[in-house]
Order: sequence, then C-alpha cells, then structure tokens
Amino acid sequence: MPTKSFVLFAIAGTALFMAPSSPPPAAARLTPRELQTINSVSWAYFHGDSQAVLEKLSPIVAKANDEKIGLVDRALAEHGAPDSERLLLGARMALIQQSIDTRKLPKPGEREAVRFIAALREQVESVLTQVERSPAMDRAVSQPEDLEEFDTLLWSLHVSENRLAAAGRLVDSMKEIGRAFPRGQLNKLSDDDREIVTADHGALGDRGGGCSFRRITDSRSAR
Repeated sequence: MPTKSFVLFAIAGTALFMAPSSPPPAAARLTPRELQTINSVSWAYFHGDSQAVLEKLSPIVAKANDEKIGLVDRALAEHGAPDSERLLLGARMALIQQSIDTRKLPKPGEREAVRFIAALREQVESVLTQVERSPAMDRAVSQPEDLEEFDTLLWSLHVSENRLAAAGRLVDSMKEIGRAFPRGQLNKLSDDDREIVTADHGALGDRGGGCSFRRITDSRSAR
C-alpha cells in the first residue's frame, strides 16, 4: 500500500513538473511606470474621462510595436477595460462630438491615425446615409397639408441638420489628421491603409453640404 501511494505521488509530481507553465501576466512584462499609466487609463475610462484616457494612452501606443500593444491590451483586459484601439477611438470620437479643440490633444501615432480616419469615415457615411433617407430629403414626400405634418417635417429637418453638423466636425478631424500624417511614412503603409489616409475626405463634406438645411428648404420651396 505505501509503495502504491508513493508511485501515484511520483507520477503526479512528474506530471506537474512536465506541465507547461502558463505565460506570465502582462503586468510582469511591463514597466512599473507603464503599469501605473494603465491603471490611470482604466480609472479614467470607468469614470468617463475621455481626455485623460487619450492623453495617457495615446503616447504609449504611438511608440509601441505589436508585441507591446498586445501586452498593454492584456493589462487593460485585466482591469476589465476595452483594448487600446477601442479606448482611443472612443475617446477621440467623444471629444470631437463635445467640440473640444483637437489641436490641443495628443497627435495620434501612425497606427492610431489610420484606424481613426477609417472609423471617422464609417461614422460620417452612416450619418449621411441616414440623412439622405430621412423624410426631409425625400422628394416624393408631398408638402405638408396640416400643422401636424408640418411639425413632423420640421422635426426631421432639425434632426438632420444636427446630424450634419456633427458629421462636419468629423470630416474636419479627418482632414486635419490626414494632413498631419508624415508623408515619408506613407510608402510603409499597405495599399488599403494608404488609401484611407490620402483619400479626398473633403468629398464627404461636399456630400453633406448637399443635404444642408438651406439646400433642403430651397429645394422644397422650388417645388
């Protein structure tokens, strides 16, 4: 009986010794200063402080390679926060919508700039599609015949104008980031990423101008 128990213990001990060790947590591979910054970023995120998230996280991501960003994302996940890309996109988007002067914010690194321009473009195109499909832009909709119909159309115009104003701020940010992108780094981007940066972002602004309140009302007055 003792011999059998010893054999079982020896087998279990050998299995434990041979089992591959799990990779160390992200915290073990980041500097104390980086960990402190990630703690601050997580705190700022959960307290809705978009500017603090951006100011603390953007400089780290701008200098990091893929491996370091992976570590940062794992450390953020350990705090229950989203990954660095989603945090930065959300923070910049929120600050633009609040009409914060983006010139006073940290400049995005090349990786962040590409992803942010793409996210802005997607958001603007979504807004323009919504406005173009709204009752205010539908030429097939007849002129309002009573006060209730007029109020409905007026509200649609009001909502569309607010959406266009927000989209206009996003387009301005796209153009600003595109102009600031280092020209010497363009050739290092993939074809798709280079197209994102160098695209004619002003064309989206022109498309939005075609949906402006004045254009809509002038069009309806001419009918």
